[in-house]
Amino acid sequence: MFRITRLSLALSLVLVALAGLTTAAPSQAVSPPRDISFNVFRAGEPMGSHTVSFRHDGEKLIVEIAIDLEVRLAFIPVFRYSHRNRETWQDGRLVRLETTTDDDGTKHKVFAEATDDGLRVTDSSGETYIAPADTIPTSYWNRETVRRSELLNTQSGKMMPVRIEEGAADKSADGEAAHYRLIKLEDGTPVDVWYGGQNGDWIRLAFEARGSKIDYELSAIGGRALQAAK
Repeated sequence: MFRITRLSLALSLVLVALAGLTTAAPSQAVSPPRDISFNVFRAGEPMGSHTVSFRHDGEKLIVEIAIDLEVRLAFIPVFRYSHRNRETWQDGRLVRLETTTDDDGTKHKVFAEATDDGLRVTDSSGETYIAPADTIPTSYWNRETVRRSELLNTQSGKMMPVRIEEGAADKSADGEAAHYRLIKLEDGTPVDVWYGGQNGDWIRLAFEARGSKIDYELSAIGGRALQAAK
């Protein structure tokens, strides 16, 4: 039976952001982040959805992420992927992270919390270590990601060395869109990501998995539905 066993490798990167200029801290941004929803396509066929929502709890910013993907052959599901991520930010730093992933039956769970020594992380294997206090997770919405050479993989809980390359600017519905490529140094896996609009929102994503192109098409932003997906 057909099985996309390495789709999760790219999906673990589907949790990364970027920018080239100084970005306000998440809890202090002049313009608060806007909720984002994507339709996900595999080789042009609908595959699922990825949503990011934000709310304030006093001085904290709470981020909720949900990914639900499925591949079917002759109407029979042959691959399922589900990811849930809850981030808590304060004063521009990640202070708590809780994620659960079901990668086609393989379960992962990651927990992280800020301590005086740094960010204490328990990865999906149950091992605990201390990451830098200013660690950025692979969540894409936070454009500070592009300024880092190492990110916290929210599926595995491992620190992930990366290289960011700047691509040619594109046009978006709200103007010019910045294009970057994130490359996982461990195996060279690339993911292309775009940000645009007046707030520099995450607006597009593209990568390949098992020879098939995966595309993220923005379906709603800030509670406003966009043009119907292709």
